[in-house]
Amino acid sequence: MKELRAYWYTVLGTAKVIGIVKVDTGYEDKYYIGIADGEDENRDIQQILDYGSRFYPGIFAEKR
Repeated sequence: MKELRAYWYTVLGTAKVIGIVKVDTGYEDKYYIGIADGEDENRDIQQILDYGSRFYPGIFAEKR
């Protein structure tokens, strides 16, 4: 699995961050979402890949 991109959002009032990590599995791009410490990006990415949930950004696509 190859990490392609990570997106970070801060959680108001805490030191935690919400991360969305995009990876290429060789067959498809997948996204994972989770909470991390926000201190070490590589460790945070690995934590989200290990313990985060699968995320489907297509659910936000507008149908016209």
